[in-house]
Amino acid sequence: MPTKPAFAWPMRPNSDANFAALMNAIDQALLLEGLEPWQRPLHIGRKLWEAFAGLETSFQPRSLQVNQVSMALCSWQKHMLGTSGHTGND
Repeated sequence: MPTKPAFAWPMRPNSDANFAALMNAIDQALLLEGLEPWQRPLHIGRKLWEAFAGLETSFQPRSLQVNQVSMALCSWQKHMLGTSGHTGND
């Protein structure tokens, strides 16, 4: 069985427009993998890992970088899907 090429992106986003373009590209990649819109948020982290594993362009602590990405993903999900992702049962 042939393996799928890893998702690639030239650099970490440095603006809101670049981040939106990255998220749209990830969404398209996940669509091509056959994932439904409600399934895609669970796979965004995998695509970010494929694109940026080993790429260090910031001197921020890793925990801060992860928190910033998490907050950006939540914001994007709310914008794209109209939901915060929380069910109220947390």
